Amino acid sequence: RKERFMPRLYVLLFAIVFCLYSRAQDMEEYRTVDSLALAIPDARTHSTEAIASYINRHFTTTDDKLRAVYTWLAYNIRYDLSMLKLTEQEKDVDALVSHALKERRGVCFQFAGLFHEIAGKLGVKSYTVSGYTKKYGKVMDDSHQWVAAQVGDDWYFYDPTWASGYRDEKTKKQVQHFNGAYFRVLPQELIQSHMPFDPLWQFLDYPLTYPEFDVAETIRMDSVYFNWRDTLAVYERGDERTYLLDETRRMRANGTPNRLVEEKIALNDHNISVDSYNNDVVLFNETVKLYNSSVEQLNRFIHYRNATFVPEKEESEVRGMLTVCDENIGKALYNLSIIRMNEGEIATAVANLKRQIITLHAEVGKHQAFLDTYYSTPLENRKSLFLKP
Repeated sequence: RKERFMPRLYVLLFAIVFCLYSRAQDMEEYRTVDSLALAIPDARTHSTEAIASYINRHFTTTDDKLRAVYTWLAYNIRYDLSMLKLTEQEKDVDALVSHALKERRGVCFQFAGLFHEIAGKLGVKSYTVSGYTKKYGKVMDDSHQWVAAQVGDDWYFYDPTWASGYRDEKTKKQVQHFNGAYFRVLPQELIQSHMPFDPLWQFLDYPLTYPEFDVAETIRMDSVYFNWRDTLAVYERGDERTYLLDETRRMRANGTPNRLVEEKIALNDHNISVDSYNNDVVLFNETVKLYNSSVEQLNRFIHYRNATFVPEKEESEVRGMLTVCDENIGKALYNLSIIRMNEGEIATAVANLKRQIITLHAEVGKHQAFLDTYYSTPLENRKSLFLKP
């Protein structure tokens, strides 16, 4: 490892100066878009559908549409400090995003959620990104959310929360002040202030570790290439549980975590556990239905056997009554084999149900053996078989 202090400082200062200059140009470039975005009639701003419809009618390019969303949110949604300590477990995200639009106030996940929801209704692919931030070289105390959106073949970042203003550290009050610097930010620019929990969302071929972002005093000379595009494609094809597992693995491999990262990993572990338990409960309940269905089907067969197979049916139909039982029992036993929870109440319930299914399977086997005997017996002697115990 080699330390590089002055070159990094020079490059960083140049990037900041260039960034400020380019953002000033952006303000002028988007003056017309901003004005039109702020002219949306109030009656058309009480649902994300209405906002998206207005924007679609008045703007043509994806860039202008996203700018309209960014500007409207920044000017019309106020940051609500009273919700700052709302934890992940307490969030009903969909409800709170709707609440933010109705009340015109919210915190970062509501700003990001609204941006993401409106973007989706504009036909723009986007994702909310969770992580933490740094200001003036200091990591902030609370986690944060922003948005990644695809424009053409490229991905950019948008932070509508930081667009709306800033917190005055002296008065501890939020100051409403539009900031266009966090619109359409390149990945290599945003990483100077925003660190995603999952390295995937850095969208960098050589992502930073947590210590590198937090301290920013050294640069690794042995960074490993990360194919984030292929990883994103896997994410888009997968399910939530798979993503949580993959995200947590990547987080654990991304350097020594700070408090916020540790809390996120702990939350992921909790959610994975809850998801596993809920999936097991669903699977268990489906297995109970299969068991009950098999019992009902077996009882129908027993009733028909007690009636000495009257009215007469084809052999295939009679055997089919037990075949259905057998198939359901096979599915039920497979379900029980993939239930992950091996302790507690559900483990006890699984063990009891498995014993009942095995007993039922044995009972079905006895009746199948009877059918083998029945259909191998001459027709004139079959009735006598019903008299045997």
